[in-house]
Amino acid sequence: MRKILGLSLPWLGLILMTPAARADGLLRRGCADGCRQCEPTYTEKLVTCYRPEWHDREVKCTVNRVIPHDVVSHEKCTVMVPTWHDEKRMMTVCRYVPHQAEREIVKCKKVRVCNPPCDDCCDRCCRRPRYHREWVEQVCKVPCKVWEAIPETKEVTMKVCRYVPQEKSYDVHRTVCEVKPETIVRKEHYCVMVPYQVKVKVPSCCP
Repeated sequence: MRKILGLSLPWLGLILMTPAARADGLLRRGCADGCRQCEPTYTEKLVTCYRPEWHDREVKCTVNRVIPHDVVSHEKCTVMVPTWHDEKRMMTVCRYVPHQAEREIVKCKKVRVCNPPCDDCCDRCCRRPRYHREWVEQVCKVPCKVWEAIPETKEVTMKVCRYVPQEKSYDVHRTVCEVKPETIVRKEHYCVMVPYQVKVKVPSCCP
């Protein structure tokens, strides 16, 4: 049994190694041939692209217009109107009555005063005395007229103002704004993506 296994193992190894060696050789040979045949090639192909284009168009839209207008309304109010009328009233007045009276007043008067002779002066100075003037106050009575106020009560007629309520109507002007929808046409600027085709080179795979 051992002799049979010893003889069969080398042959089994040769059998197993032979397909691998063949496959490796075929792969190496095929790669060399394929590298020489598969060179890069390019083919033209149409591709669709898009570019933006701006256009103008007219669009209808609704806007709100503010329209002002005047509104006149009649209003009523109560006002106070002044009225004047004559009215008799009792009042106290003063009546001035003159009468004679005497009052004391103080007045100033200049008088001549003689100076006494001095001891050290000369004979001429002593023989001829010196004079000077001084102001002297004097009290005297003077007659005068005095007005005395005597109160009296009497009836007088005078103008008196009174306010009387009176109803009055007047017009009030107001500005009222009215919102009115209006359809207008406006120009709109919009963008459109336009398709176009371009030829490009695309690499192709070798079989």
